[in-house]
Amino acid sequence: MYNGSQESLLPHLISKELFQVFDEAALRDLEHELEWVEVTEGEALFHQGEIGDSMYVLVRGRLGVTVRHSDGNSQIVDTLKPGAPVGEIALLTGHLRTASVHALEDAGLIRLSRESLARLAATHPQAMSTLAKSIVPRLQQAQLAQALLGLFGTLRPEVLEDLQAEFEWRHLSTGEELFHQGAPARALYVVVTGRLRFVLENPDGSPRATGEMGPGESVGEVALLTGEPRSATVYAVRETDVVRLTRERFESLAERHPQTMLHIAGHITRRLMQTIRAAPGATVRPTTFAILPLTNHSQLVEITQRLVETLGRFGPTLHLNSERFNVYFGGNDVAQTDEDHPSDVALRGWLSRQESRHQYILYEADNSWTPWTQRCLRQSDRILLVAEAGTRPHLGEVGAAIQRMERPPHVELLLLQPPGQARAAETEKWLALGPFRAHHHVRVEQREDVTRVARRMT
Repeated sequence: MYNGSQESLLPHLISKELFQVFDEAALRDLEHELEWVEVTEGEALFHQGEIGDSMYVLVRGRLGVTVRHSDGNSQIVDTLKPGAPVGEIALLTGHLRTASVHALEDAGLIRLSRESLARLAATHPQAMSTLAKSIVPRLQQAQLAQALLGLFGTLRPEVLEDLQAEFEWRHLSTGEELFHQGAPARALYVVVTGRLRFVLENPDGSPRATGEMGPGESVGEVALLTGEPRSATVYAVRETDVVRLTRERFESLAERHPQTMLHIAGHITRRLMQTIRAAPGATVRPTTFAILPLTNHSQLVEITQRLVETLGRFGPTLHLNSERFNVYFGGNDVAQTDEDHPSDVALRGWLSRQESRHQYILYEADNSWTPWTQRCLRQSDRILLVAEAGTRPHLGEVGAAIQRMERPPHVELLLLQPPGQARAAETEKWLALGPFRAHHHVRVEQREDVTRVARRMT
């Protein structure tokens, strides 16, 4: 590694779309932060799973992008040519590398480090915000590639690129409906992040949850084969990103890649034949929980820890509060990122991956209405509101946020009782404030009370 001539490096950047948001002053500062890097044929630039401490722009040579799947197999998903940005997603979002990059031939690159980026952000915040927003489409493409490869198996790079171009993105808020039972079926959907729930309408009109699906799974395959109406209503359990492929676009892909699309059609057919309707009365077990304080008290941490311990007896459990999230995600105060921030899509993607690795996730909210508290609310199947029984009953901002949701979530109330008292007189007043599905009386000094709550939650 060596520093190249600054006059020779900057022109390679200013012509790139990624850096066109920089004004003259920002470019002058950028000029002093650039570094030249060379990698020889076969040498790795970085590996999947590493912390993204730098981004690059390829000046000469070619690079291969490889994704390692959960089964241990690896696949080259892209070939980068001069002018391509490299590693900008992990650097700008604070996320770990989603792929490995190695040199297909001797290559030269311009490097911009995390420390350099931080200095630029401090002096040119507007330029850096615009830069961060510009990488969202690239991040979405990376997430979509992982979902498609997980769903359909190994695909040739040119086929994967064509597939990505034909899918349309759609974001669903918590409770938002994807489609309704009986509606015309016109497209296939693939979940990229988040979670969807299937609901059937009983003869008496009451809903019955029959199943859920997460990242890398598809819904609506019948639309591509039969065109029959939707057999169930599907909505987002929490914030969810899906991609949509219409029948017309599927047929267009089949003309260009007949063998691959035949393979995909066979995969869809097998999924349809394996579909088993849930028996009457079947229920969907929650996997993510949020615990939110309604009153200021010092016992929330202790209660949360006991819930985590009990849930851990039933399966792998991840406990996330704002501090833990910052450590796990590798970002400085990234837990307090607003939902409209460009890196929000990366945060949702990371949380979705944790769901595939753990049976339960318990989100511990802050003691105030922070961006992290709001994220806990949006990410959960079930919400547990904690209050001291002897205080004035109120729901505050949490209750207002729940009432604004398109479909009311499953909310339970946990009332902390004074020592030696099993039930407080204010219970009825608390229950009158909202549509609680259940309520629990807990004496903090009695460990079995918290254990009982955890068992009922699952």
